[in-house]
Amino acid sequence: MRLLLIGGALTLPACGGGRRLVTEVRASADANENSAVPVALVVTNESELSRRLGEMSAEQWFAFREQIQRDYPDEKTLFVAYWELVPGQEALIVEHRVPRARYAWVFADYEAQGEHRSAVPLRPALRVELNQTGFEADPLSRRGRRELERARAQGRDDKEDRR
Repeated sequence: MRLLLIGGALTLPACGGGRRLVTEVRASADANENSAVPVALVVTNESELSRRLGEMSAEQWFAFREQIQRDYPDEKTLFVAYWELVPGQEALIVEHRVPRARYAWVFADYEAQGEHRSAVPLRPALRVELNQTGFEADPLSRRGRRELERARAQGRDDKEDRR
């Protein structure tokens, strides 16, 4: 399966205060009722923005994301990564430097009605599973991150995407 990347990711290569986050994203064979799924991973350490994100649906995030990124241009405040996965796509494993924060927000733009937003405690690794009409996002421990890094080293990955 071919990976479709959209937008890329805003990364923090010079930000010493950031933390490493390894993310695995995979799509089931019937994901989004057999349509590609746009996904956004958003990390912020700004409390007002985090509150706003918690009130947005995925549809709203994708409609207003460009303005939000213009409103918060500081790399130490806002990190955003985008992917678009096709149904049945093998796991994509990427590593990022993200701001120190308590939560990561995941938005998936499904055809089905719903918020399609999840706040996930920020841990060393994150797994996102895209299903037929929704998704699951779960934090992983350091051990989980090591397992993802081993899988990445064996070729189940993509280079860190950058914008």
